[in-house]
Amino acid sequence: MDKKRKQLCAVILAVLFFVGACATTGEQPVSFTQNAYRALSVSGNAYNTAMKSLADLHKKGIIGDNEKAVALEYGTYFWIAYDVAIDTVEAYMVAESLEGRGKVEMALKGLANALEKFMAYVAPLLKK
Repeated sequence: MDKKRKQLCAVILAVLFFVGACATTGEQPVSFTQNAYRALSVSGNAYNTAMKSLADLHKKGIIGDNEKAVALEYGTYFWIAYDVAIDTVEAYMVAESLEGRGKVEMALKGLANALEKFMAYVAPLLKK
């Protein structure tokens, strides 16, 4: 149980870091881009950590096939949002503009929303 709690804490800290990385302070575009990539990295790591933990729980029979299927469905939504965010950041880097920056912020908010929904479903499973 102690290992599961540590994993859950690591995932929660990663999500909090992701939210902080998404915050913009009106800095130079390079800092904005670095923060965007940091947010992408942290969200991907949080997702991967949670899925590895779920896979372990599934192998041990602690969570069933239905719970796994729902987690994978939330995971699909996460990866769609992740891919959109990457494409948006890359487009922003080609032609930095206020409009592009706004699109990146919207894409990162969509990614944060997808990660939040995924984590809301997964967190109780990790406590089993």
